[in-house]
Amino acid sequence: MTALRYATHIGFAGPDDRPQFLETLGTAEPAAHVRFAAQEGMAGVLFPWVIDKSPLEREAVRRALVETGIGFSCVASLPFDVTASPIWTDRSTRNRSALAAAIVDSSNIAISLGSTLLAVVVAADAARPDTARQSDDLVANLRDVALIAQDQGLTLGIEPMVRMQSSLLRTTAAAVDVIEAVDQPNVGLIYDTTHVSMMDGDLLAVLAEHFEHIVSLQLSNEPGRVEPGAGILPLVDVAVEAVRRGYTGLVDLEHGWLRPTKSGEQAGLARVRAFDSRVRDALLSQ
Repeated sequence: MTALRYATHIGFAGPDDRPQFLETLGTAEPAAHVRFAAQEGMAGVLFPWVIDKSPLEREAVRRALVETGIGFSCVASLPFDVTASPIWTDRSTRNRSALAAAIVDSSNIAISLGSTLLAVVVAADAARPDTARQSDDLVANLRDVALIAQDQGLTLGIEPMVRMQSSLLRTTAAAVDVIEAVDQPNVGLIYDTTHVSMMDGDLLAVLAEHFEHIVSLQLSNEPGRVEPGAGILPLVDVAVEAVRRGYTGLVDLEHGWLRPTKSGEQAGLARVRAFDSRVRDALLSQ
């Protein structure tokens, strides 16, 4: 049994992103990657941009999930092309209706796949220099759609980042300020080790300070957003601390490989397994 409940990815950077085990399987067909994840003892898969796939592709993924019994991590709250727009900071009547309708659609997709989490990435409006007012409008919109998600048993996970140039929330603290202002039990924080290291530096300090808000843990190492065990971030310490504080959710392996080849994928998977052994040993020694 693994120390953490890992989810491999079927593409996380966009709808046409490379699946994590493309070279190993020789196909990008999502259902094949679901079955492979189960075969390798993973607890789930990460495929946020399933929202941009056809109903037939989504149904194939759903069937593979039922067949294997593994879980499904977050679904993007909005389609990829809409995510880059300032939809979250627009309080016009027309936009509020469009946002609500989009959240209903993504909620239905998430429910069909057994996911309980919608990922929220917020783009700023470049035409509005008033970031404080944009944050206020974001809070109001999140409060509205949180009620829609709550009715469906879903959580909204806000993911701050600086890697997306247009991102409004560029530190973990900024995202937490929004979460606390929304003040709804189903709005929380996606903690991504690469983003946190780029934004805030100290992974463990951020984890300790904001753990109560964390609804999803995503692991990748730096430099290069590679697998655990192939970089310099203290991911074993992060994982141990998260478990010690009570984290039991899926842990998304949201990374590429040190070497993106078939042999590199297998070597990377071995590093992940070695990483997990180190986490398990550290937990047992406490």
